[in-house]
Order: sequence, then structure tokens, then C-alpha cells
Amino acid sequence: MTHMPAPATQPVTRFNDLGFAEQLVLWSVRQWAKFRREDTDATFLLTEAFTHARAAAAVPALDSLLTIINATATCTIDVRCPNCAQVSPDELRLLGAIADLQRGDGGNRAVRFLSAWLPAAAVRTAHGPAASLASALAAGGLLLRPRLAPQTINGSSTAAATAPPATLH
Repeated sequence: MTHMPAPATQPVTRFNDLGFAEQLVLWSVRQWAKFRREDTDATFLLTEAFTHARAAAAVPALDSLLTIINATATCTIDVRCPNCAQVSPDELRLLGAIADLQRGDGGNRAVRFLSAWLPAAAVRTAHGPAASLASALAAGGLLLRPRLAPQTINGSSTAAATAPPATLH
């Protein structure tokens, strides 16, 4: 039987307050965005990290999900630099969507998380890679804590914490 982590009852604002699986996913998202801004490929780095974490199958799904989000987002998404100590509300939304899909309830809350940035057609397109990512992480024992409902995470999708945002879109 797989033990699911307890839900996060308060929004996390610091990277170090996240569990290992959440840190790995968020670090990967940040690296992906950094490499994308530099017009280079993060695949080797991410594959190495996820291989060590026993979830190498997560890399193609992560890349597909982030590519869809990057191409279709209707607003700027606050993705911080890889070394930022703070976690943005948008980063929490992404972690929340993945955690919701790991819980196996059909991803209804995941749709709400992703709908903060994506039009309905893009949410449907992103659902497959997001579910594959959630499954690959779970298969490697990397379980994310469920997050608060999207509307309760610091208001809007572009609310900034203390660091200036690095945008994914």
C-alpha cells in the first residue's frame, strides 16, 4: 500500500519547507525554464537527476507538460530561478496539479489548478502529460502533498512573493 503524504494545510512559501519529491519537481521546473531562456536543452541534467531518484520516466512527461504550458499560457507564470529560496503561488499551483493527479480522483482539482493559466483546450491537452508525470513520480515513490484549492493560494496566479519572477511564458 502506498502512503500518501498529508495535505499541506498552509501555503508553503520557502523551498526548504517542501518535501523531497516536491523539491525535485520544482527544481526541475526551474531548471527547465532556465535552460529554455538560455535556448539550451535541460534533458541531460533532468534525466540524470530523475534517474538517481528512480523516476527517469518522468522527464519526457515533464518536458511535454512544460512545453504545452509555455506555448499556450494566457498569462505570465511566476517560475523562480533554480536557487531561489521562495516558492511562488504559480509554482505551488503546478505542484498541486501533479499531487492531485497522483491521488487518482480524476484530476478535477488539477484542471482548476491548470486553468489559472491555460485555456480549456490547452488544459485538456496538458492533462495527459501531467497525468503521465504524476504516475512516473508515484512509480518512483515520489509523492507530492496535495495543495490548497487554487483560489486560496495568495489570490491571483501572478502574485509575487519576495523575489522577482522569472517567467515561463
